[in-house]
Formats: sequence, C-alpha cells, structure tokens
Amino acid sequence: MINSLEWTEDKELLDSLEFPLKTKDDESYLKELNKKFQSYKQLINLLIEKNSHLNKSIIEEVENSCSTISKCITLYHNGHAGRSYNELENILNDISNDEYLKLLKSNSHLYRMRVSPETIYDSNEIFHIPFNKRHLVESRRYSIAGLPCLYLGSSHFICWYELNKPNFNNLYSSSFKSTEDLVFLDLTRDINYIKKCSQIYDIIHLLKFYPM
Repeated sequence: MINSLEWTEDKELLDSLEFPLKTKDDESYLKELNKKFQSYKQLINLLIEKNSHLNKSIIEEVENSCSTISKCITLYHNGHAGRSYNELENILNDISNDEYLKLLKSNSHLYRMRVSPETIYDSNEIFHIPFNKRHLVESRRYSIAGLPCLYLGSSHFICWYELNKPNFNNLYSSSFKSTEDLVFLDLTRDINYIKKCSQIYDIIHLLKFYPM
C-alpha cells in the first residue's frame, strides 16, 4: 500500500501557497485569493500527473471548494450574508476527518486580552462587543462586520502576541473555562505539514480541505 506522494520541485509554486497569504495594497482580496486558488489547482494537477494512485476526482472537489468559497465572499460583499453562510455550510458539512477537527475538553482554560488606555473596572468590558453595539464590529481575520465574536487564546502569551505585543500597562486579561466539550476546526495545516504526512488517506483529505 502506497502511503506517500511524490511532490513537485516547483519551488515558486509551493512558496506562493505558503502561509500567511497576503494581498498587495492595490489588489482586491477576492482577486488575489482567486489567483491563489488557480496556483493551488495547478499544484493538484501536477500531483495527479506524478502520482498514478492519486484519484483524479480530487481536482473536481478542490475546484468545487474554491468556487464555493469565492461565491461566499461575493455574496457577502453584495450584502447577502445569510446566503453566504449557507454556501459555506455546504463545505463544512463535508468535513469529517479527524486530521483537521480537534477537541477542546470540558473545563479547559482559555484567555482574552484587550488593550485600553482607560482603566477597566467591569469584567463585561473584556467580553466581546455587546450585540446592541454590533455596528461597532469591523471585519477581522475570522469575523465579519456587524457580528460580535469572542477571540480566545490558549495562553496569555498567545493573546499578547496576537495583539502585536502591546505595553503591559494598558493590557487587561480575562479567563474563560469551557463548560462542555467543544469541537473546532484546525486551520494550521499548511503545505509543509501536508508534505510530512505519511498516510495517503490523511494527505488526500488535507489536500481537499486546503482551500479553506
């Protein structure tokens, strides 16, 4: 049984798909993302050519995922956030592989930090923005405008680092404990991680999921 893939030596192509993916200042996010999708589909086709045991149907699934993600962004930009969520759900419902689904056990501790030049006395001030002030919420890495989200880290250091290492004098921290087991999506599986995988089953699932 074959448990690995022969990879392409096209370093420029592989480097173009490394995290973090960045856009040029004068380039639209969606246009740049579609360029990355084209590069990724090129990589998949190269892998299929080099590996006869790699099912060709994988490119169809990758193309469908890329198309759906682009459609989600277009719908959101056109003011159809609800329809955008429904399209995204179609992709997420196909996820069943433990390689990118992780479990956070009950009673696990997580942390949130906030930078404020003014003294904070109320613990609610270091929760997420309340829904009656949702108009203040901007688009961020994992959220969209108008939808309050609670960003949590596994340690104080991670939270501090994510805030670009601010001065401790203006920093406030809160601690949270999960009351039940939580399943979450691990988005850290980059190309280098996939290349190091030894099981073909996991590799194929990760290649299919990579556009996310």
